Amino acid sequence: MPKCGSGFVYCICIYSSKHLRHVDAWTPFQCRPCEAYVPKEHRQFLDRLRNAPQSVKRFVESRKNTVEEKTWYALAGAFNACISRVLDFRWRHWSFVEQFIVRPSTAGFSSSAGSVCPVIHVDSSPSGPQQPVVGTGGTTFDYLQQHITDSQMARIPLWSKHDILQRTPELQAVQAHVDKERKDLANIPPLNEVDGLWDAAGPNGFVTHRLGALNGWCSGFKAPHPGCQALAHLAASIPTHCFSCHEEAGEQSFIHPFVARCDARQEELESLVAPSSTGPPAESLSIADLEHAWLLLCHVACAYRSMKAHSDPKVVVDPAASTSGPPRPAALAKELENDWLENVAKQFAEIIDRPFHGVPEYAELVLNNWYVPGYPSNGKEGEAFIISRENIHLVQPACRFLALPDEEWYRKLHLVLEAEGGRAIAAAHQSIRSAMKQRNNREIVGSLCQLASDIDCLSEFQRNQFDNKDSRGEAIMMQRLRPFVSPNLADTEFAVWIYTEGSSPLLPALHAILGLRKLDGISGPLQEHWQQQGRVCMPANHRDFLDSLESEQSVRAYCLREWRHESVEGIAALEDAFNNCIEALLRYCSLRQRLVLRMFPGVAKIKNLSAEQEQVIRTGRVSLLQMRRVADAQRMHLSTKALSGLLPNVGGPPKFETCGY
Repeated sequence: MPKCGSGFVYCICIYSSKHLRHVDAWTPFQCRPCEAYVPKEHRQFLDRLRNAPQSVKRFVESRKNTVEEKTWYALAGAFNACISRVLDFRWRHWSFVEQFIVRPSTAGFSSSAGSVCPVIHVDSSPSGPQQPVVGTGGTTFDYLQQHITDSQMARIPLWSKHDILQRTPELQAVQAHVDKERKDLANIPPLNEVDGLWDAAGPNGFVTHRLGALNGWCSGFKAPHPGCQALAHLAASIPTHCFSCHEEAGEQSFIHPFVARCDARQEELESLVAPSSTGPPAESLSIADLEHAWLLLCHVACAYRSMKAHSDPKVVVDPAASTSGPPRPAALAKELENDWLENVAKQFAEIIDRPFHGVPEYAELVLNNWYVPGYPSNGKEGEAFIISRENIHLVQPACRFLALPDEEWYRKLHLVLEAEGGRAIAAAHQSIRSAMKQRNNREIVGSLCQLASDIDCLSEFQRNQFDNKDSRGEAIMMQRLRPFVSPNLADTEFAVWIYTEGSSPLLPALHAILGLRKLDGISGPLQEHWQQQGRVCMPANHRDFLDSLESEQSVRAYCLREWRHESVEGIAALEDAFNNCIEALLRYCSLRQRLVLRMFPGVAKIKNLSAEQEQVIRTGRVSLLQMRRVADAQRMHLSTKALSGLLPNVGGPPKFETCGY
């Protein structure tokens, strides 16, 4: 048993003499076995207390209509003062157990889940929630919080709630604020049901919700438009034809093979955005075809620009990049200022309602950059392919810059994180929103525990990837990939971009739903610029999803409102579940730091960035029980103050300590 020491007889005496009854009948079934270890005289004393004809509380309540009003109020006030001291003991005992038993017992907990991609571990399965800490007899420590609630409920009410508010001006202001909060909770608008390629609440999370292979884009099929077919052929040739060329000094510039292939198909590509009476042909494409054409065009335009820089030795990277978007290469030569392929990309960007900054964004590099060879032979025709860690080995990147396995591994890793993480966030948002509207704290606790478990699964998935990967070529892969995706960024800047996942909605969504401070301001002006521009570069559905999360009441804000009204064990469960999510997010960020250091071993600044990010997350922890402890002391003080004002001749109220403070 967690508590069978010197305070045992004291606790039983309090329960027996003051008519305290535990809500889950813990005392009769759990305390009696311990009485065998109590001296005989003590057991006899306890029996006399239990068998007394009437408890103190019943005695005081029975005299309400038989004695003078002032005398009864003095008697009830003295009883409540005793209860306040019992409550103070309860809080102190809970604080001792929590500090010296519960925290040390849970400090080393870590879940184990995940698998390796593209290799699958069949025996891997996500771990369940953390098991509660128990005492030597198998009893959980939750009953300590239930004892606090039971002690609070044992007070004798002196006035109705309306009378208490009228007698105590301090409580009137608090109640007015509480009523406003409850009205705000009742007015939460209903969820909007949306469905589409980028539906953040879809079965693929933040990854595109579509078929494994788009009709007309596979080998042997005719693309929806001649320009689309040209894009598919050019994109497929990027790993083969995009290579670096080193010229000797004095040699004439040459036309790079990939540049020549693109220039040969200029007419076909320009026809995609050519104006006509019915509008550009790209506007007639379906949403899935339009997004896939945009994906191919971003990769082709980026490779074209990078290879054209090799074709003309006068072309250099301008460090003072344009401030209208994320940093990108800016050529000094006029030829690149009037780049025909970049003009095509800019016109296409207006159609798809996303900016083009010269490099592919996260949506094009990861979220829509996938297909399943042979699909739908692996599934039902017309059925969307759901990405998970179990079937990621079937998925291939639709576009790649390098013919390296590490690039494929990098893309697949983030596809799983965005798909499973997006599903977890959408499920948590749906359940928590509904529960908050109904003030169903038990459902909120369950949803938070599930969210923490899902985040831990993502962390363990990354950890397994690192531990079971058969090569350490990430640094080489990034060095070769940088001319295409970040040609003018220093190592530190590019490492920061990878750490925050570019314009991924995953981390911002977690911060928004939990109520943590935004990432802006923790990594310097450059990263703040990325964070601001990243929202613009996201698909419209992702922007709307983040806007809705940030405009709604967060879980942290809800907890900081609900702690005043819920039982002690209820707010303890809320605090534990929310802080578990915080700890899970910290573990996820530490794995992001490990990923970046594998790619940039010499960048030490990423450790400072990670420490700042973790500090932002840690400041989001809540201490609801400590807040409740102080509030209970203030309530007791106000109650005795009101009683003293009613009975000036009885004397001042008994002085008691304020719940350990």
